[in-house]
Amino acid sequence: LDTLSGHFVLAKQHVQTPKAGPIYSVDTSVLPNVVDGVRKYVDLLEAEGSGKKFRHLNNLVANFHNVLTKGGILMLPGPQKQDLAKFLTEAAPLAFVARQAGARASVGKRNLLELSAWSLEMSVPLFVGSTADVDRLEEMVLGHAVEEKNSVDPSTMPKI
Repeated sequence: LDTLSGHFVLAKQHVQTPKAGPIYSVDTSVLPNVVDGVRKYVDLLEAEGSGKKFRHLNNLVANFHNVLTKGGILMLPGPQKQDLAKFLTEAAPLAFVARQAGARASVGKRNLLELSAWSLEMSVPLFVGSTADVDRLEEMVLGHAVEEKNSVDPSTMPKI
């Protein structure tokens, strides 16, 4: 936000998310109730020598900005509805922005942008961030990473 004009201005063009990153963000209060694969993945991130740093600001946009610019993974694993991302207003827009920056978004078993909303109140788990980090989470949950059908390489996009 430009304080003089009061308008939002572009701070950085062509943001590109690193393939892997040092940050992970998750609400630790929900971890006892999540699926085993997610809990094992967080345990792996918290292990000594993993090179990952925990950053959770209790603000979805701020956490997403950190992950998008520095690399890593943002997790909203559920399982309660209040712990999930609202599909139409949170998950899908963040997934779209992440894809444009070369990152990935998943619900743990499918790429998020392949889903369709069946109601306005639909909520989904959200795992968004660096491709290597999201792939690793899917491997822990499913046993293999989910292949992205329509990936975007930001380096091939035209410069404006």
